[in-house]
Amino acid sequence: MDTNNNDIKEQIKSGLMAFYHIAKNDVRKRWNDMDKTQKLASARSLTEMWDVAKNPEQYLSEEKTREAWLARAAQCVKDHDIKPEYVADAIYLVDTPAQMVSKAAKNALVQPLRNQYGVFLHAIQKYEYDNTFLKKYYAEDIKNLSREIKDMSKAKNTIATVITKVKDIVR
Repeated sequence: MDTNNNDIKEQIKSGLMAFYHIAKNDVRKRWNDMDKTQKLASARSLTEMWDVAKNPEQYLSEEKTREAWLARAAQCVKDHDIKPEYVADAIYLVDTPAQMVSKAAKNALVQPLRNQYGVFLHAIQKYEYDNTFLKKYYAEDIKNLSREIKDMSKAKNTIATVITKVKDIVR
């Protein structure tokens, strides 16, 4: 299994960008049926997805997210009167970086795409946080999930192009 870090980083970025493009097209289709609040929420989610796709390390790498995750856990311990020695365990009570990114995108994604996005983000986080022999398996998960979403994106774009051409012919 090839776990070249640069290759995996490229798979991550291209997979996240494919999710963004699918979400953007889905929002575009639903736009006229949305009220102003839904439009704003969808636009905000698309902006977040774009930012994550352009710079996933900022949102999912251990180096950039560990301290904030631990700070949320410490705040949870404080807010719920949990003994301070359980701060390390409290990371399981607060949202992970992947969950936070997934929630930020929820208004732009429809099911089952929302679940697939969460699975992809979780795989990225596992890859970023793991320093064991399992890292190569997480890398394979990322490659497979990225390939699937890129294929889905191509298929949706092909269908959209055909529909547009048919509409032009009908006119």
